[in-house]
Amino acid sequence: LGSLPPLARGMAAPLPLPLPPRRPAPRQGRARGQVRGWRFCRSLLAGAAAASGIASLLLHPSVHGRTASSRLSFAQPVASKPKLLTVKEAMGRFKNSKSPREGVQEAVRQLVDRHLLEERQDYRNTMKLLAMRGFWEESLAVFSEMKWIGVLPEGRDFFAAIQAAGKGKNLDLAFRLLEEGGAQAKDLWLYSAAVQACKDSYAWEKALQIMAEMEVNNVVPDLVFYNNILTTCEKSCQVGAARKIEAEMDRWGMAPDMISYSTLISACRWDDPPDWEKALSYLKKMDKLKIGNDHKTITAAMSVMGSAGRWVEALVLQQQLYEQREGKQDMSPSPRAFGASIKACTAAGRWDLALLFFEKLKKVSCTRPPDRGVYNIILEAHAAKGDKVRALELIEEMRLSGVEPRDRNFEVLERIVERPQPAPAEAPLEEEADVPVPEVDAGTDVGAAAASA
Repeated sequence: LGSLPPLARGMAAPLPLPLPPRRPAPRQGRARGQVRGWRFCRSLLAGAAAASGIASLLLHPSVHGRTASSRLSFAQPVASKPKLLTVKEAMGRFKNSKSPREGVQEAVRQLVDRHLLEERQDYRNTMKLLAMRGFWEESLAVFSEMKWIGVLPEGRDFFAAIQAAGKGKNLDLAFRLLEEGGAQAKDLWLYSAAVQACKDSYAWEKALQIMAEMEVNNVVPDLVFYNNILTTCEKSCQVGAARKIEAEMDRWGMAPDMISYSTLISACRWDDPPDWEKALSYLKKMDKLKIGNDHKTITAAMSVMGSAGRWVEALVLQQQLYEQREGKQDMSPSPRAFGASIKACTAAGRWDLALLFFEKLKKVSCTRPPDRGVYNIILEAHAAKGDKVRALELIEEMRLSGVEPRDRNFEVLERIVERPQPAPAEAPLEEEADVPVPEVDAGTDVGAAAASA
């Protein structure tokens, strides 16, 4: 034992003892007891070495003063290193929408640290995939690594980088990338990406500045560019700016399409009061130019009618939606269309008709159940009638449908409770009564049908 190495100097495990060289098979003249004795001595020496190793671990200075739980940490398994990914496996994680966020970030870290991407198109596709999934910071990290290894970015690369900055609503970074990418020449791709970034950040004034700069630099916008600016103005509730864009399109001979008219119709509700007649004129113009309207266009017009309280026009549009959706999956009614009709009835003071229409809407096949906006309108209708029982039932129905009531809903309930209950009406409205909506065809003029109604 005296020849053992000093194991009490912080070694984690004892060193193996040097065993003597294997002896040849014993001759016949040697006794068996000698062989057994050597084997016993060898096992004794190994046991002593193991015992001294355990003693050195327990007597190590770093162990003194630790608790029992910390001493058990020596036996815990060491965390395994992340798997090294290939470019194909990393791209598979980006394309899979079910990939966890940590897995995507680890794949981006390996791509950047190990410099796995080589081709320019691989960098571009990676940036687009990451931006589409909301990983805008990781997308910009790939763009920075692309410049660091010496790959000179082109206009399409700056386009993807500006889009990523727009997804993160980092407008300052987007405009810095626009200036960096346009050092040689700014083209339509860069300006379009900057306008998309303005759309995500509701920066309608900067979008108009971009359009003015394009005219100075002799860059001709296309229809997609104009539609993006119209959407930016509509999201920012700037109906006047949207009308200026429409006049600019007419000046350059750019014919609007269905997306352009749908955005202009949606912007009509931000007028004070909502310009429902202008919205109907856009529908007439679409019919005159033989531009087909879809579910979004009619729903946008119904929202304008609902904000203006034109319940008859809203129901006529609802009937047109039913006529057009026959045999078409994309024309099925949505909660927004239902809410527009109900809001129009409530704005006109037709609470009974709004409640009746809500009950009939629940029986119609819908793509989704009523949303929070529809429930809020119906709850206000019950508050106007002072019906506390129906209001409580509606709150319970909201919970069952997955829409959790908020403070605003409970405030409406408090108003109903504090208000004295009205006397029951002599002739209540029957639930199965027909909603007075005129039967119209898909091409019938909405204004004429509403006037006849």
